[in-house]
Amino acid sequence: MELFTEEVQRKLIWQQVLEKLRKRIILGEMKKGEHLKEVVLSKELGVSRGPVREAIVQLEKEGLVHTCKNGRTKVNGFSNEDVNNLYYARSVVETAAIEQIQMPVDEQYLTEMRELLDAMEDEDLSNRNVNFLDLQFHYSLIRLSENKTLIQMWLSTNGVIKAIMEITNEHTRQQRATSLTQHEEILKALQSGDRQQVKHTLETHLHYARKVLKNFFETIHIS
Repeated sequence: MELFTEEVQRKLIWQQVLEKLRKRIILGEMKKGEHLKEVVLSKELGVSRGPVREAIVQLEKEGLVHTCKNGRTKVNGFSNEDVNNLYYARSVVETAAIEQIQMPVDEQYLTEMRELLDAMEDEDLSNRNVNFLDLQFHYSLIRLSENKTLIQMWLSTNGVIKAIMEITNEHTRQQRATSLTQHEEILKALQSGDRQQVKHTLETHLHYARKVLKNFFETIHIS
């Protein structure tokens, strides 16, 4: 049991390191071309080199860093073009999932999605919890397709999406109500069984989210 507890704690540490480094890169605090030094980062973050190394491996999978031939890891940065690419890919995956959803959708799943939206309406809910519920709502859509490949593709971008949502929500609270309304429209279309309307409302929502993100990154001078 003690070894199991240590393993859980170790995983939690590297995930915390991952979240911190991911946000620094997205915010431009770590510049494109900057060399990530495990020793320096481990001292700065107060952790051993192991969690830093594990976090860097995941950052490379997400395309935020790359390893050179000499073994050095350098920052790729995060730009408005990356926002466009990320949300283009997200739109492709989510609309493809909708094409494979069996209509009409089982009432049980619709009820679960309604509960997620009801929870999001709590004005006292933290941004972190709102983001969690938001992503759970979209994940529910993907799961309805029962397409394991689409589910895995969506999950592979989940970390970066979660990070940029947390960053922007800290600075742009006004989009919360609009986003909730758009989620409501997606659910209504799903309840009606109108596949094309579901796709249309989803694409409208993702276009809005991408616009909010681009505007935010322009205000912090990341192009």
